[in-house]
Amino acid sequence: MINISRAMKSNRVLKSLTGLNIEKFKELVTYFEVLLVEETAKKSKSKKRQRAIGGGKKHTLETAEEKLFYILFYTKTYPTFDMAGFIFNVNRSQTNRWMHTLLPLLEKALDRRVVLPKRQIQSMEEFMKLFPDVQDVFVDATERRVQRPQDDTKQNRLYSGKKKLIREKQQ
Repeated sequence: MINISRAMKSNRVLKSLTGLNIEKFKELVTYFEVLLVEETAKKSKSKKRQRAIGGGKKHTLETAEEKLFYILFYTKTYPTFDMAGFIFNVNRSQTNRWMHTLLPLLEKALDRRVVLPKRQIQSMEEFMKLFPDVQDVFVDATERRVQRPQDDTKQNRLYSGKKKLIREKQQ
């Protein structure tokens, strides 16, 4: 498994792995831990347990700090589940479960601190309201060909002429 204590000794290393320095990481752990305890309590009440809390196989990620490190590492580097499983010495399916369990908790922890950005902006007016100081917006995109409809009038609307494709009118 990855050595979290080693990463916690250097701001540069921790920032390159998680995107946060040591101070911000420790601050976020306190919010994250509260949510983790709440989620665990909610799960234990919702289903009938065969074992007492704490019974059974021990988790690879035992502490809130380790769990926060994993999800921040995952969102920063975005490895495949195979790669994350190799790094954390678990099966890829386990890393997938961790991601689906811990990512909502991370979002809640960030939302409590009001740093989670809004993801979907529906109109230009809404964008300008959220970001009034923005002067220019650049969009990086790749142009792709599309399958055009067979109907001539619909087809002509989709033809820009940009790629110098010659379209002969059918008569």
